[in-house]
Amino acid sequence: MRNACVPSMSSADRPVALGIEMGLLLGLGEMVDWSTFLDRVHVGDRDELNRAQRTLATIHGPIVTVARMRLLTGDFRTLVLHFCQVDGVVSIDILGASAGADRNFSMAPELVVQRRENRLNAINNSLHAICWELNLATGVIYLSEEFTAQLGYGSDFRKRDGDAYAALMHPDDVAREREVRRRHREAHEAYVVDYRLRDAEGAYTWFRATGDTWFDVAGKSLSISGTLLVLHTASSAAATPEDSSTIDRLTRELKEASTKLINAQEGERRHIARELHDQTGQTLTAAVLDLEFWRMKGVPAEEVDHILGEVKQALSEIRGIALQLRPPLLDESGLESALKVYLERQASAAKFDVTFSSEGRGGRLSPELEITGFRLVQEAVTNIIRHAGARHVDVMLRIGRSEAIIRVSDNGSGCIPDEALNNATSGFSLGLISMKERAALVGGRCEFISAPGVGSIVLARLPIA
Repeated sequence: MRNACVPSMSSADRPVALGIEMGLLLGLGEMVDWSTFLDRVHVGDRDELNRAQRTLATIHGPIVTVARMRLLTGDFRTLVLHFCQVDGVVSIDILGASAGADRNFSMAPELVVQRRENRLNAINNSLHAICWELNLATGVIYLSEEFTAQLGYGSDFRKRDGDAYAALMHPDDVAREREVRRRHREAHEAYVVDYRLRDAEGAYTWFRATGDTWFDVAGKSLSISGTLLVLHTASSAAATPEDSSTIDRLTRELKEASTKLINAQEGERRHIARELHDQTGQTLTAAVLDLEFWRMKGVPAEEVDHILGEVKQALSEIRGIALQLRPPLLDESGLESALKVYLERQASAAKFDVTFSSEGRGGRLSPELEITGFRLVQEAVTNIIRHAGARHVDVMLRIGRSEAIIRVSDNGSGCIPDEALNNATSGFSLGLISMKERAALVGGRCEFISAPGVGSIVLARLPIA
């Protein structure tokens, strides 16, 4: 096992974070420098991508562009790329791809919406969010299939002129939505607005719309896209946005109750671990000393050795249980030290190789984030041991200014993510659900990426308040 501390890079060689899908297609790691990334770009498209990187410093939103990229196979393929900037790091992911290397390829907006909906469903099938994209040049809004499912319209309603879409809003909400959109475009304020939409039967439902503006490499705004999340059905057209405050309050109370439950659980784990170590462990240690004494007094060695072996085995198992319940290093030295020791023990017991790397600033995280990070890794490694049959596991901890990122990857058997999530939802395996819920309780998110025969990746992002 090795621990790699990565130094900060100079501004002349800017770091680039690649999305999981892009990293796999290009055969690169998750974090590379700009020159390494640019080496995979067709020479005819490099100037445009350099321009996109410079433009990121002057706008408040993501950039979308098209470029020909050399894949791991050596072939070029035209990709629709999504650029954004997080903590000074350029993040690049794939929105779509052509069948070949045609530079004139462009992805239809409705396909972009569909792709985002697929990703959203892969993360959480029960969210039931509507994906949308408003083309600022044409004024046309594209809506995902969930729009027709929730509001009861035909598929022809999924592509609407902006005015026709506004006609579905309650008249009292139209001006408010347009004002929020104007402030978003002109003053770069967040696009978050609640409004009512009329369904096919004439009833109104409250939705919360969130979105971001997309730009080209010159900084010109192309579109606004995001999600619509249902709040509740209005009992009458006179319902007000304040009605949604009840849902917000109940959501906060539920989250607080869940957090208290987790904290109580961790406190109980800590108590049991100490009891096992301090009480039961000491009792068994005393029994070992007594048996050693009686062996010296002439009691048959075979009998003593047999009992002694069983007591030592029990003592070892209790110590292991105590460490699983609550590793003392987590409280004493922090997340990084606790993960090192935990991974060494698991790799030795389960016979796999492990690589652990830590990046970013030093120092301790909050106790809540440290225990969340540890439990996420613990659950991921447990799943790998039980189901994946992996021979190598890679764990990365990166602590930035605004978030902590944890990635656990393996070279095991892999699976189909949707099937794994369905199994978790049905109660067959609660590991994936548990990881998502733990991350959500601290305001973060946890994603699961896998494919049969190529291993799996658990990627968690936890905000640092």
